[in-house]
Amino acid sequence: MKGKSASPTPTEQYLSFSLNPSLQALLSAHQLAEIIRLDPSQILPISEMPLAVIGVCPWQGEVLWLIDLAYLFGFDPLMKASNSQSNCSIIKAKSHRGNLGLWVAQVGELISCEPASIQPAELSFRQLQTRGNSPTVKASISPIQPDWILASWAHPDGILPIIDLEAILSSLLPE
Repeated sequence: MKGKSASPTPTEQYLSFSLNPSLQALLSAHQLAEIIRLDPSQILPISEMPLAVIGVCPWQGEVLWLIDLAYLFGFDPLMKASNSQSNCSIIKAKSHRGNLGLWVAQVGELISCEPASIQPAELSFRQLQTRGNSPTVKASISPIQPDWILASWAHPDGILPIIDLEAILSSLLPE
């Protein structure tokens, strides 16, 4: 007679990415549609939008809105003259309002997180606020909103924010 085997611990999948060279963040894999490499010359700026909204670009028959998450969180914008000739990494994410392109410094890997390692959002929110007060970080377009962080993932190398795409979208592109 075989003994009962322990059932595997359920995990949640997240995509890691770099907001800038020194800060990693996570997005729920449920919101991930695809990773896109895009030539910045394909981006059409839209006037009278928040500065973190880079513009739109055509992608596979749809118009994809693009957001610079680094700039939104108070860091140097990824769309600078020095970056204008290189391809950019776009995370095409799904929201209840449609697809959205998140321009990030670098796309990482899928990470499996045990539910016990998911902590309150306040842990990474405080960390982001501290970084935002650093003299090397540019003033944010608007202060980082607590509801932009869904939760925090605690792991041996530190605490990573899990972003709340719906909250970010609601603050940038009100319905």
